[in-house]
Amino acid sequence: MQKSFCKLTRISKGGMSRTQRIIEKVDVQMQRSLSKAPLVICAFALLLGYGLTAGNAISNQGKVILMRTPDGGIQPQAVVDDSGAVHLIYFKGSPAAGDIFYVRKAPQDAGFSKAIRVNSQPNCAIALGNIRGAHIAVGHGGRIHVAWMGSKEAEPKGPSNAAPMLYTRLNDALTGFEPQRNVMQFAVGLDGGGSIAADRAGNVYVAWHAGAGEEEEAKRRVWVARSADEGKTFKR
Repeated sequence: MQKSFCKLTRISKGGMSRTQRIIEKVDVQMQRSLSKAPLVICAFALLLGYGLTAGNAISNQGKVILMRTPDGGIQPQAVVDDSGAVHLIYFKGSPAAGDIFYVRKAPQDAGFSKAIRVNSQPNCAIALGNIRGAHIAVGHGGRIHVAWMGSKEAEPKGPSNAAPMLYTRLNDALTGFEPQRNVMQFAVGLDGGGSIAADRAGNVYVAWHAGAGEEEEAKRRVWVARSADEGKTFKR
């Protein structure tokens, strides 16, 4: 309509009779356009109604359920596997030397499973600051992997008898975790905890922040230990 109006303005200088004919033509075009408007409005209403219906269906399916961490645990970390099962770890004990526990909940379960201690040595995890808590990942075949910053009592020690970056994984029988291992083979001065990731191909990555022998904070680096065999062995 804006284009037709501009054309009318330019031609109107040529005479009233010609202008009137153009006005009548534009008026007919407007009537034809308006006659189609109910169809457009109906189509829009149908699409809008479908969108609202679909949105309501999605919102009804995606209910959020709040659940407390079992046994009063703190610093929970959770992952969901391909079957929809929730795998949860949490910390209990003294913030300077406590334990990590693992529970599982399948979609059909009413609650979490019985807790299993993750760390093989008691009191070897810390919760001093949220960034130093344990981390969890689900990998190939749904296997659970956990990594955490060791406490002062933790064994095995890191290089130069320093705090270790510890790792373990759920055993094949799904009944417990393997003995914890230190994957920090070179760097020293671990701080700020770390992180872990795993994929369906069997790769496991443990990352942390530490120095390379230097004492200056500016010379700290990010280190990664990688396993290509589901956590059986790690390379620096």
